Amino acid sequence: MTLQLIEDAEGDIRNAEYLSVASELAYLNAEEGAAAFKERLGLEGTLHSVGNTQAWVLHDDANIVVAFRGTESPTSLEGIKD
Repeated sequence: MTLQLIEDAEGDIRNAEYLSVASELAYLNAEEGAAAFKERLGLEGTLHSVGNTQAWVLHDDANIVVAFRGTESPTSLEGIKD
């Protein structure tokens, strides 16, 4: 059984669990991630990358979820200027 987002349930622990799994899966590559999001959360979507920002944009019949990957420190002065 996949986890579910619970609408209008502010502070519901099930939503925290759902979103923590989405955060974990965000680090998978495009192929593995697509399969894992479908299996574990019932979501379909794609990984988007613009510059050094990467995020999964996902959906099911009732929800849209955006799961960002974390940031990395710049490894050069060029990265700091950006």
